[in-house]
Amino acid sequence: MKTVNLLSLLSLLAYHSFAVEYETLNIISFDGKREQVKITLDPVTNKIDIFLSSNLKEKTSLLGYVQLVEKMNVLDEKFLKIRYKILGGSGIKLQKTVLLCVSNGRLNRSLDFISYDSYVLDDPYSKVKDFDEINTNQFNIEAIITSGKDTYISATESFSRIFKSSPNHNILKKRKRKLYFDMNNYVFYDSLVSLKRSYYKNLEEIVGKHDIERVPYFYFEKDYVVDKYFFVKSSWYLLNPRNYLIKNE
Repeated sequence: MKTVNLLSLLSLLAYHSFAVEYETLNIISFDGKREQVKITLDPVTNKIDIFLSSNLKEKTSLLGYVQLVEKMNVLDEKFLKIRYKILGGSGIKLQKTVLLCVSNGRLNRSLDFISYDSYVLDDPYSKVKDFDEINTNQFNIEAIITSGKDTYISATESFSRIFKSSPNHNILKKRKRKLYFDMNNYVFYDSLVSLKRSYYKNLEEIVGKHDIERVPYFYFEKDYVVDKYFFVKSSWYLLNPRNYLIKNE
């Protein structure tokens, strides 16, 4: 029995070692320095670890990782873009997009949000066996552009509803989006807003017994809901339907 357990453990370790991927990318920090960013992609522990070569103690981790959607790349020389599948529920596909930059020897999450969701609705009363309705929301970052003193994201936000049984009823909506860069917080945002403890139920646990002003805010408008993200105390938070701020991990 011990031999079998040992073999199982060795097999698991071997698989884990084989499954983990490593990559190094070069970016320019906001101090003008060339930095190497080391990335470890681990589908076994469902985690991405990101380190700075110049300071290995500087690390950030992205949880829920399943696999990359596209090759990691650097935009506008300063921003590392990681787009990956995350764990979802039955019949639901989810993806996240994270943008990172470097300033003063620190890693910053310039944007961190669920950028894609797709879900299938079946009609139990339909006589067509393969009838289903596929709904997809997507926020696609196409470029980061620096023009003069301004840096901004050029993106497309889209929604589609596909009916396999009646494609003439299909729906496709698209619109362009632009997010500007906040040099004080190193994040992209739509606007700056005020957060009050009377509305955001757990705000006091995050910031203490006071309201806060000029918080970077970003939204993703979907067919059925608007995802609202706030950058508070160096972290991104998603507002849930009960008005609680949930920290992005």
